[in-house]
Amino acid sequence: MDKFDLASLRIPQDLEPATRPAFSFIRLGKPGRRTFIRTFLVPERSEIYYLVEDPDREIYLASPSLALELGADAYPACLVPYVSKQSAIGVWPVKTSTPGARPNSWNESAWRAALAAQDEWIRVGANMMMGEYEVKVAIGDFGAPILPDDTYEQLVHRAFDGRILDTSGHPVIQQLLGAV
Repeated sequence: MDKFDLASLRIPQDLEPATRPAFSFIRLGKPGRRTFIRTFLVPERSEIYYLVEDPDREIYLASPSLALELGADAYPACLVPYVSKQSAIGVWPVKTSTPGARPNSWNESAWRAALAAQDEWIRVGANMMMGEYEVKVAIGDFGAPILPDDTYEQLVHRAFDGRILDTSGHPVIQQLLGAV
Protein backbone atom coordinates (compact mmCIF):
# COMPACT_ATOMS: atom_id res chain seq x y z
CA MET A 1 0.00 0.00 0.00
CA ASP A 2 1.33 3.43 -1.03
CA LYS A 3 1.89 6.02 1.62
CA PHE A 4 -0.25 9.14 1.06
CA ASP A 5 1.91 12.32 1.03
CA LEU A 6 -0.35 15.38 1.06
CA ALA A 7 2.60 17.80 1.31
CA SER A 8 3.86 16.71 -2.11
CA LEU A 9 0.56 17.83 -3.64
CA ARG A 10 0.46 21.28 -2.03
CA ILE A 11 0.85 24.21 -4.41
CA PRO A 12 4.05 26.13 -3.63
CA GLN A 13 3.58 29.82 -2.75
CA ASP A 14 6.26 30.96 -5.19
CA LEU A 15 4.73 29.18 -8.19
CA GLU A 16 4.88 31.38 -11.29
CA PRO A 17 1.63 31.72 -13.26
CA ALA A 18 1.39 29.37 -16.24
CA THR A 19 -0.04 32.17 -18.37
CA ARG A 20 0.19 35.92 -18.41
CA PRO A 21 -2.44 38.48 -19.41
CA ALA A 22 -2.71 39.41 -23.09
CA PHE A 23 -3.13 43.13 -22.28
CA SER A 24 -5.14 43.55 -25.49
CA PHE A 25 -7.19 46.54 -24.26
CA ILE A 26 -5.79 49.69 -22.69
CA ARG A 27 -8.21 51.80 -20.70
CA LEU A 28 -7.87 55.56 -21.04
CA GLY A 29 -8.80 57.57 -17.98
CA LYS A 30 -8.34 57.93 -14.24
CA PRO A 31 -8.48 54.61 -12.40
CA GLY A 32 -11.72 53.89 -10.56
CA ARG A 33 -11.84 54.92 -6.90
CA ARG A 34 -12.01 51.29 -5.75
CA THR A 35 -9.29 50.02 -8.07
CA PHE A 36 -5.84 49.30 -6.63
CA ILE A 37 -3.12 50.26 -9.09
CA ARG A 38 0.63 50.45 -9.64
CA THR A 39 2.11 52.92 -12.10
CA PHE A 40 5.06 52.16 -14.37
CA LEU A 41 7.08 53.90 -17.09
CA VAL A 42 6.11 57.20 -15.43
CA PRO A 43 7.39 60.04 -17.62
CA GLU A 44 8.93 63.27 -16.38
CA ARG A 45 6.33 65.80 -15.25
CA SER A 46 7.44 68.09 -18.07
CA GLU A 47 6.42 65.50 -20.71
CA ILE A 48 2.93 66.83 -21.35
CA TYR A 49 0.40 66.50 -24.16
CA TYR A 50 -2.80 68.31 -25.04
CA LEU A 51 -6.01 66.36 -24.61
CA VAL A 52 -9.54 67.14 -25.75
CA GLU A 53 -12.82 65.62 -24.58
CA ASP A 54 -15.72 65.35 -26.98
CA PRO A 55 -19.30 65.94 -25.76
CA ASP A 56 -19.54 62.23 -24.83
CA ARG A 57 -16.38 62.61 -22.66
CA GLU A 58 -14.26 60.50 -25.02
CA ILE A 59 -10.62 61.61 -24.70
CA TYR A 60 -8.51 62.55 -27.75
CA LEU A 61 -4.82 63.41 -28.12
CA ALA A 62 -4.40 66.74 -29.93
CA SER A 63 -1.48 68.30 -31.77
CA PRO A 64 -0.09 71.42 -30.01
CA SER A 65 -1.06 73.74 -32.86
CA LEU A 66 -4.63 72.44 -32.92
CA ALA A 67 -4.87 72.67 -29.13
CA LEU A 68 -3.93 76.35 -29.25
CA GLU A 69 -6.73 76.89 -31.78
CA LEU A 70 -9.17 75.20 -29.38
CA GLY A 71 -8.20 77.26 -26.34
CA ALA A 72 -9.96 76.07 -23.16
CA ASP A 73 -11.35 72.97 -24.90
CA ALA A 74 -7.83 71.48 -24.78
CA TYR A 75 -5.97 70.82 -21.55
CA PRO A 76 -2.39 69.73 -20.79
CA ALA A 77 -1.79 66.36 -19.14
CA CYS A 78 0.99 63.92 -18.38
CA LEU A 79 0.12 60.39 -19.56
CA VAL A 80 0.85 57.84 -16.83
CA PRO A 81 0.55 54.09 -17.53
CA TYR A 82 -0.84 51.92 -14.75
CA VAL A 83 -1.84 48.32 -14.06
CA SER A 84 -4.66 47.26 -11.78
CA LYS A 85 -4.60 44.40 -9.28
CA GLN A 86 -6.67 42.48 -11.86
CA SER A 87 -3.89 43.02 -14.48
CA ALA A 88 -5.87 45.55 -16.52
CA ILE A 89 -3.68 48.16 -18.20
CA GLY A 90 -4.60 51.82 -18.42
CA VAL A 91 -3.20 55.24 -19.23
CA TRP A 92 -4.12 57.91 -16.69
CA PRO A 93 -4.14 61.47 -18.06
CA VAL A 94 -2.89 63.41 -15.04
CA LYS A 95 -3.82 67.01 -15.71
CA THR A 96 -1.14 69.64 -15.30
CA SER A 97 -1.57 73.34 -14.73
CA THR A 98 -1.30 75.63 -17.70
CA PRO A 99 2.04 77.50 -17.64
CA GLY A 100 1.65 80.69 -15.63
CA ALA A 101 -1.53 79.51 -13.87
CA ARG A 102 -1.62 79.04 -10.12
CA PRO A 103 -1.23 75.45 -8.88
CA ASN A 104 -4.35 73.28 -8.76
CA SER A 105 -4.63 70.99 -5.70
CA TRP A 106 -6.49 68.30 -7.69
CA ASN A 107 -3.76 68.18 -10.34
CA GLU A 108 -0.95 68.26 -7.79
CA SER A 109 -2.46 65.51 -5.62
CA ALA A 110 -3.12 63.33 -8.68
CA TRP A 111 0.57 63.65 -9.65
CA ARG A 112 1.68 62.74 -6.11
CA ALA A 113 -0.64 59.71 -6.24
CA ALA A 114 0.85 58.61 -9.58
CA LEU A 115 4.34 58.82 -8.09
CA ALA A 116 3.32 56.93 -4.93
CA ALA A 117 1.86 54.13 -7.07
CA GLN A 118 5.30 53.40 -8.53
CA ASP A 119 6.26 51.71 -5.25
CA GLU A 120 3.00 50.66 -3.60
CA TRP A 121 -0.45 49.37 -4.52
CA ILE A 122 -2.80 52.31 -4.02
CA ARG A 123 -6.27 53.50 -4.85
CA VAL A 124 -7.21 57.11 -5.47
CA GLY A 125 -10.43 58.82 -4.47
CA ALA A 126 -11.70 62.36 -4.29
CA ASN A 127 -11.67 64.09 -0.91
CA MET A 128 -14.13 66.90 -1.50
CA MET A 129 -13.56 68.41 1.93
CA MET A 130 -9.83 68.81 1.27
CA GLY A 131 -10.26 69.66 -2.42
CA GLU A 132 -7.78 67.04 -3.59
CA TYR A 133 -7.30 63.35 -4.32
CA GLU A 134 -6.66 61.04 -1.41
CA VAL A 135 -4.38 58.02 -1.62
CA LYS A 136 -5.21 54.80 0.21
CA VAL A 137 -2.38 52.25 0.40
CA ALA A 138 -3.28 48.55 0.28
CA ILE A 139 -2.72 46.79 3.60
CA GLY A 140 -2.26 43.41 1.90
CA ASP A 141 0.74 42.27 -0.09
CA PHE A 142 -0.39 41.95 -3.71
CA GLY A 143 3.13 41.22 -4.90
CA ALA A 144 4.83 42.74 -7.89
CA PRO A 145 2.55 43.74 -10.77
CA ILE A 146 2.56 41.80 -14.03
CA LEU A 147 3.50 44.37 -16.67
CA PRO A 148 3.20 44.39 -20.46
CA ASP A 149 6.30 44.34 -22.64
CA ASP A 150 5.16 47.49 -24.51
CA THR A 151 7.23 50.65 -24.55
CA TYR A 152 5.72 53.91 -23.29
CA GLU A 153 5.08 55.07 -26.86
CA GLN A 154 3.37 51.78 -27.77
CA LEU A 155 1.09 51.99 -24.72
CA VAL A 156 0.05 55.56 -25.51
CA HIS A 157 -0.49 54.71 -29.18
CA ARG A 158 -2.73 51.76 -28.26
CA ALA A 159 -4.65 53.82 -25.68
CA PHE A 160 -5.40 56.57 -28.23
CA ASP A 161 -5.88 54.28 -31.23
CA GLY A 162 -8.05 56.22 -33.68
CA ARG A 163 -8.34 59.21 -31.33
CA ILE A 164 -5.61 61.57 -32.56
CA LEU A 165 -6.63 65.10 -33.51
CA ASP A 166 -4.23 66.72 -35.96
CA THR A 167 -6.49 68.67 -38.32
CA SER A 168 -9.30 71.15 -37.78
CA GLY A 169 -11.37 69.11 -40.24
CA HIS A 170 -11.80 66.27 -37.73
CA PRO A 171 -15.48 65.78 -36.80
CA VAL A 172 -14.76 66.27 -33.08
CA ILE A 173 -13.05 69.61 -33.76
CA GLN A 174 -15.83 70.67 -36.11
CA GLN A 175 -18.36 69.91 -33.36
CA LEU A 176 -16.39 71.81 -30.71
CA LEU A 177 -16.00 74.83 -32.99
CA GLY A 178 -19.72 74.82 -33.79
CA ALA A 179 -19.24 74.09 -37.49
CA VAL A 180 -21.62 71.10 -37.42
